[in-house]
Amino acid sequence: MEKEKIGFTKEQRIFMEENNIDSDNLVQVFEKTDEMLIKKGFDENYNPTEIGVMCESILDTLVDMGF
Repeated sequence: MEKEKIGFTKEQRIFMEENNIDSDNLVQVFEKTDEMLIKKGFDENYNPTEIGVMCESILDTLVDMGF
């Protein structure tokens, strides 16, 4: 996963250890990112926020990885 996305997970307290990307860690990242997308990912007009765009990108990456 790209360093920008890993940095975002750390900033948002989703927690992703760059050297410890295992299935348990990915489940945690997926669930917390999905939750954040729902809570903070869209503005009042349902347009994606900056956080929403990053969450969608992280979720897309996890899906592309076969998760």
